Formats: sequence, structure tokens, C-alpha cells
Amino acid sequence: MKYLKTIIAILLAVTLRSVNGQNTVEFTYDSNGSRLSRTLEIVQLKSSVISFPVDMTDLEKFETTEKKGIQLFPNPFSSSLKLVINGFDESTVKDAVIFSVSGAELLRFQRLSNECEIQLSSLDDGVYIMRVTIDTEKFVYKIVKKK
Repeated sequence: MKYLKTIIAILLAVTLRSVNGQNTVEFTYDSNGSRLSRTLEIVQLKSSVISFPVDMTDLEKFETTEKKGIQLFPNPFSSSLKLVINGFDESTVKDAVIFSVSGAELLRFQRLSNECEIQLSSLDDGVYIMRVTIDTEKFVYKIVKKK
């Protein structure tokens, strides 16, 4: 019984540490308390913060490329995206930020016009999140780069 409490305490401590940290450790024991196996997973996280809530398991909700007068095409793209913004003054502050699916900010474009072409040739092929901000309104899109 004493071993069981110790094992539970260790597993609980490791589990709580892995919630805030980057490591996961799993142990398997037999009925005598002997360790049968150990699994150690170390994940290095980047120190970036995504400033809006995104459930990455449900990216399909970001597939629409026209929201409230904003058109974003072609999607998928090979080197650049065209952004057309209707229904907002030309003087309205507009910017766009490209994030990786892990939440790291990759590119930032500021003071965009109502119709512009955004060069994204520096990105590798893959799925990205694009946030377009117009004054205080934010619009989020899933974009795909393919050659």
C-alpha cells in the first residue's frame, strides 16, 4: 500500500509538471511494484503566444475566404495572396498577421490598402492561420501554401 501511494504521488507530480512544462513521463508497474517500462516524451515549445483563441482541431471553420466584405484568394496559393477589403474606408487601419498552426507569429503586414497583394513566397508549403485586423475587428482564415 505504501508503494502504491508513492507511485500515485510520483505520477501525479509528473502529470502536473507536464501540464505547465514540456515533459511527459509514463511508468508501467506489475502487481509486485516492479517497473516494467518507462516512456519519456520531451517536447520543446517555442516561446510564442497567439493572441486569439483558436481550436486547431477544428480548422475547417476558417476555410471560408470571404467574410464581411473581405476576399482572400487564391487559396491554396503558391507565392502570394490577394486581399480585397470592401465596406471599409481607405483610411481605416488594416493589418494582417500570419501564424503557424502552432501559434508562432511568422509574418506581419501593416497599413494595408483596401486591395493589395501579400507576398508569402518565404513560407514553406503547409497550412497557416492568417488574422486580418480592421480597426478593432479581427477576421481569421486558414490559408494553404502549395507549389
